[in-house]
Amino acid sequence: MMPYKKLIGSVFALAVLGGILWGIYENYQNKKQEEISSLLFNLEKEILAGKVVDERAIRQLPLPSRNYILILLGDYYFSQGDYKKAIKVYEEVVNSIKKYDEALYYLALEKLAYLYYVEGNYKKSLSLLQKVNFNEAPNKWHLKLLYAQNLIKLGEDKNRAKAILNEIITQCPISSIVITAYMYLSKIL
Repeated sequence: MMPYKKLIGSVFALAVLGGILWGIYENYQNKKQEEISSLLFNLEKEILAGKVVDERAIRQLPLPSRNYILILLGDYYFSQGDYKKAIKVYEEVVNSIKKYDEALYYLALEKLAYLYYVEGNYKKSLSLLQKVNFNEAPNKWHLKLLYAQNLIKLGEDKNRAKAILNEIITQCPISSIVITAYMYLSKIL
């Protein structure tokens, strides 16, 4: 009988030790999450206030959060007319995010393609949009409209542009995109 008592005591001691270690690990994880949340909040606040952000601080964030902040930073550069910096930031996001967060990937891809469109680089914009799986993209109507706009600007495949614009007009639930599609369709008819 004695060996069983020692065994039970040892198992109990190991269970207590395991509980203590698990508590330490949980505390560490919670503290780490709080640090990331705080850094994310402060970086977002600085970018939205138009302050220069230390990119080393951004690199401390895990990928999905880092890419969210980088998109905000790209938006800031775009709003300031610094297209080269915005392109660099959006390209970084597009190249690193698809396997982590498809919604942010398609958002960054749309912003990058739109920036190329604004700069008049329609072929580069179109080449990005040709990579899109429109069935997966949550912003598919924005992407399809931009695709059609690029086709029109390039003077390429107006029938394809018309088909896309007609699809938007008949299926898109976003009125501002539908109105824009009507406008572009009237220009190519």
